[in-house]
Parts: sequence; C-alpha cells; structure tokens
Amino acid sequence: MQEISKNRHEHTFLTGWYTNNDGKLTAGYKIYNSNTAKLIAEHKYSSDNIFNIIDSIANQVRYDLELPERHIMESKFLSVQDLLTNSPEAFEYQIKGQITWNIDRNDYGCMEHVKKSVELDPTNPWARWILAETYVFTNQLDKAMEHYKAGFKHAYKFTESLGKGFKGKYYQWVEKNGNKNFKNTKMFAEMNPYDRDAQFSLVSEYYHRYMIDEALAKLNELRHSYPDNYDILSYISFIYEMAGDFDNAISYAKEYANYYPNDANTYRALGYTYDYFGYYNQSIENYEKALLIDPNNFRYLTSLSKLKLTTGKFEESKKICEQMLELSNLPEDFENAYDCIETYYRIRGQIRKSIDIIGKELESANERSLGDDIDWSGRHREISNRYLTIGNYDKALEHLHILEEQTLDIFKDKRIFDYIKIYHMKGDIKKLRSLIKPMEKYLKAQFNYKYEKKLLSTKGLVNQLEGDYDSAIDNFKKARKYSKISGSLIDLAKTYQLSGKLNNARKYIDMSLDLNPFGAYERYLSALIYEDSGNLDRAKGELEIALDVWSNADEDHVYAKKVREKIKELNEN
Repeated sequence: MQEISKNRHEHTFLTGWYTNNDGKLTAGYKIYNSNTAKLIAEHKYSSDNIFNIIDSIANQVRYDLELPERHIMESKFLSVQDLLTNSPEAFEYQIKGQITWNIDRNDYGCMEHVKKSVELDPTNPWARWILAETYVFTNQLDKAMEHYKAGFKHAYKFTESLGKGFKGKYYQWVEKNGNKNFKNTKMFAEMNPYDRDAQFSLVSEYYHRYMIDEALAKLNELRHSYPDNYDILSYISFIYEMAGDFDNAISYAKEYANYYPNDANTYRALGYTYDYFGYYNQSIENYEKALLIDPNNFRYLTSLSKLKLTTGKFEESKKICEQMLELSNLPEDFENAYDCIETYYRIRGQIRKSIDIIGKELESANERSLGDDIDWSGRHREISNRYLTIGNYDKALEHLHILEEQTLDIFKDKRIFDYIKIYHMKGDIKKLRSLIKPMEKYLKAQFNYKYEKKLLSTKGLVNQLEGDYDSAIDNFKKARKYSKISGSLIDLAKTYQLSGKLNNARKYIDMSLDLNPFGAYERYLSALIYEDSGNLDRAKGELEIALDVWSNADEDHVYAKKVREKIKELNEN
C-alpha cells in the first residue's frame, strides 16, 4: 500500500480490518504517512449495527486527515442509511456483489447478489447503478437502461460526488447528451471549489473538448490551491503539448522533474515531451535515464524501441523487443513485447510477419488466460490495417466485422470510425461519405476532440477523392487544429500535390519528414512531389531511402511495390 501511495504521490494511505464475533461487529483502521510509513492515527469501533460503524469511521477519518475545521463543519454529513439503504441485509448483498465484481471479476455473480439487494430495497441508487453496469458489460442493454432510469429517480440520495458520477453515466449512456454531461461536471466543480477531484474532473472535460485556455486556467488555480501537489506541473506540461507550445511544455516538465529526481517517471515524462516535438536524441537520453532507475520497465523499453525505429536504428530497436520478450512474465509484459516486435515488422514493411505476431499475441492471451486482464479485441483493427497495407480488402473487412461483433453494444457506435481507412484506400466515395452522419451523431452523445479530428479528416478525404481540393485542404487544416505538431501533414501534402500546388506540398511533406525522417511512405510521397517539380535526382534519392527501410518488405506491400515500380520507371527514363 505504501509503494502504491508513493507512486501516486499521495501523502497518506489507509489500512483496515473487520471481524464478526457472534453478531458483535468490530472494524478498525490505521492511517500512515506515505513517505515515512509513520502511523498517524488508528481507531476501532464496535456495534451490532454495521451502519453505525461505517458512519463513525467516515466521520473520524476527516479529523485524522486534518481537514480544515470550516470544511468539515460546512460539509453535509449523512448516515449511510440516509444515503443508500437502511436494510443491513440489502447492504450485505450489495457489498458481496461489489467484492464479486471487483475482486473475482465475475459479472454474473455480482449480478445475482445485487439483484437480491435491489429486491430488498429498490430505492438504493448505488445498487441500481452497480446492477445497470453489470447489465451493460453483459450486453443486456434494455435491463441496464431500466436500472439507470430507476436509479436516477433516487439519485438525490447519493453523496454529491457519487451523484455527479452516476448522472454523468446517465447523460452519456441513457440520454446520449454529451453537453449535459459536461454541464453537470462544470456545475459540480463550481459548487465544490474545495473538492480537488471535482476540479480535476473539470480539467479532464476541458481536455477532451480541447479547451486549452480553460484547462490551463483551472490547472493554475489548482497549483495555487495545492502548492505541494507537484503532479499538477506535469498536467500543465501535457496541456501545453496539446497546444503545440514546446517551450512551456518542456519548462513545466523540467520543473516537475526537479521535485522527483529519483523517480523514473519524471525522465519518462521528459522523454515523452521531447519525442512529441521531434527532439529524438534528447528523448532517447531521458528514456535511458528512466531505465537506469527502473531497468525492466516495459513501457519505457517500448518507447525506446520505437524511438530507435524513428531514428533509423532498426537492429537496435529489434534487439530491445527481443530482450522484452525474454523478460516477459505478466500479461502486460507480453502485450508490450509483442507490440514492440509487431511495430518493428510493420515499419519495415514485413506485414505478414506483423500479422503473425499479432496472432501469437492472441494465442498467448488464450493459453495464459490473459483475456480478462487486457482487452484484446482492438488487435482485429490492427490486423485489418495490416491487410489493407498488402491490398487484401476482404480480409481487412473481415477483421473489422470480428471487432464489431466483439464490441459491447453500448460502444458499437464508436466502431464507425474504424471504416475510414478501408473506404478511403478503396476509393469508395459513397461509403466514405456515409460515415459522416453517424460520426456527427456519436460526437453529439460523447464529444471528444480526437473523434472530431477524425470527422474533419473524413470530410477532407471525401473532398480529396471528389477532386474538391480547396474544401479538402480547409477540412484538413481544421483537423490540424487538434494536433498542431503532426496532425494532417501527409493529407495536406498529398492534397496540395494532387492540386499542383507543389511549393505547399513540399512545405508539409518536409514538416512530416522532420518528425519521421525514416518514414518510408513519407519518402515516397516526397519523391512524387520532387518528380512533379522536375527534380528527378532528388526523387530517386527519396525512393532509395524508402526502399532501404522496406528492403525486406512483402512483395505485395502496396506502397513498397509502388516504390520499386517508380524507381524502375525513373531509371529507364
């Protein structure tokens, strides 16, 4: 517990115990300092009524944590009987259900316990919420909606924070109204200015809506209110990354690192920031520092391997991946190791090996019973994209259908975004255009700037295929607003090339190559732009670099094949 608390930069952690001796219930807890493990306070309570014990502990903890007296006195303190249920038996079934769900990861076992709780007390909104969630994750949406609606009638019984969370799910999943959910979060933060979690929830909403100025303003308020919470510095750095502001992003990342010089994650944060802005040598240096502190951290090793790929150090990248596979033990270890190896083969154009690695990853998950620990369904999207790269549209579509079948009904609307690439590569304007309205509907229910960016890009691709290059460029530039460093560079370069505006095409492809100097497709597109400009020698040079990256690419790799054909054509002429 102490290690977890320290890693999260929490000041305290709590442990507890509970006994039942012939109906006499006793429970106790201890609070410790996270850094020193020094005992701060300990208490125990006995009663024949579990609710009295819970209320006593909940009240006392606030004083043990030395919350401001004014905050304690002004806060509404209600008994668990007022908030949830006054039936001990219903409460027992609810808790058994939560344990079965959270510890045993058994949706159906949880469902059976909580059903009994709801039968005993149908007015308990928390039990309704739990039951609704289990129905969501067992694809029984009608029943889930029934219990969300029933719980909403009694949502007034929740604490403010639980009520905010429940209403958020209700607005998102029942009413499908993302704006209402945002307003709910904002109002809760305004009503609870001293609730740190409420304020951070609002920051999260600002992030998902790409409200940069509002997010920074709120984070600076929090920095003033919680000067000892240095994690806020890393959040500010991240928001500046979104804004494309390197100077501020790296400044706050360095300030954060100064407070945790012995924490590997600080160097990971610096490495990520340098990587995002294309400063790869500095990024590698910081990831290597992180690995000196935490040598077998697979996330750091994966990032380092990908940086080696980006900088053309292919064999060093592959060696790191092989090292990771040898060290793998935990489910996430295998996931990271296979992801590392698969990325290597994908970048080198060896698509069939890439697909085989993803297949081995899925087999490993089944053999080791890892499926419950990691959601593997997204691998079918990756396999689909790999088949597209070798021009096998039928297999690509087949795996998208598998992905859709494995997706919970509540999330199926999001799958519409997975079809963008296949329809574009096939040049199917009608089907690509048909995605736009469902995308707009999805964004109304749950706005997220990443999907807004995909919507704008899809509109741009439709324009590009129709030959309406001005509209395509306008949409790609709007999409680029949401990713100011790398966003839409290739789409803009390609569209400008198609429209004959070669200076603009050169500008955007060079920006892309600055970020991905060994990107083989980028080099191929750069060659086409040089060819259109009449600079055949430079075109050949770009093609040679692409071919070096794809030296062992599959014969039917769509773009590697085009590179070989283009080199042959230019040499013959």
